[in-house]
Amino acid sequence: MKISIIAAIGNNHELGLNNKLPWFVPRDMLNFMLTTLNHHILMGRNTYLSLGRPLPNRTNMILSHDPNLKIKDCYIFDEFENAYNFALERDEPEFFIIGGSSIYELAIPVSDRMYLSRVDYSGTADTFFPQFNLADWNLVEERHHPTIITKSAIIPSWNFQILDRIKK
Repeated sequence: MKISIIAAIGNNHELGLNNKLPWFVPRDMLNFMLTTLNHHILMGRNTYLSLGRPLPNRTNMILSHDPNLKIKDCYIFDEFENAYNFALERDEPEFFIIGGSSIYELAIPVSDRMYLSRVDYSGTADTFFPQFNLADWNLVEERHHPTIITKSAIIPSWNFQILDRIKK
């Protein structure tokens, strides 16, 4: 089973502000949905709270140290390995890690692939994507999306990257 990280990050690894994305990029949200659809997704409790509901057509899994946490239509795990084994036993081909920062930190050393939306944003954030060694990863695909200016919003440019871990 492939372990994949999917994240949208700013120029300085910004992930979030007040448990929300600090930007609005609808096309990236669609890309996230299409990439993770019909897969097992693992998130931390705060990421779940920021979403506000289980994501449809996915097996929603939450990593939490709270033994009393119960959320309808979600599976709760206290250890990353237990969540991984659950997905493995269910023949999941690609297990997605969707955040937040501490869950990404656990997953980076064992991940096979990263789907990164690199948003042209340098601003206020209180949550950051962990640093990682780019030399351990091979860029296999990159798509540029330019800035879009509408009457009501400026949608920043972003690059969608797929990186595979270099096998040693």
